[in-house]
Amino acid sequence: MRADGFSRRRKTFLALIPEGAMKDKSTLNFFKVIFIMLVASWLTIFATGAGFLVWSEEIGEGLEIPLLKCTYFTGLNIIKREHVMLKHNFIGDMICPRVIVL
Repeated sequence: MRADGFSRRRKTFLALIPEGAMKDKSTLNFFKVIFIMLVASWLTIFATGAGFLVWSEEIGEGLEIPLLKCTYFTGLNIIKREHVMLKHNFIGDMICPRVIVL
């Protein structure tokens, strides 16, 4: 073990942070708030059972009926759905729905 308390084999995240950066309490409080917000956001997504849009793209533009390929994050996994895309919005969707309920 080295003098700074970290072994050579095991490098942790804290070993990558500069020496005096984590001694400031405001920096620690900032990281705590960010961590709590991320955990609260994930728990909300997980508890609602909804999927939130992450990415969308148009596929099959040369075909007669183009499709939208939508990617959603549900808290546990990523779901891909395809929607029919029609320009006049009679049957399909112009854009991917931002939220889907599973």
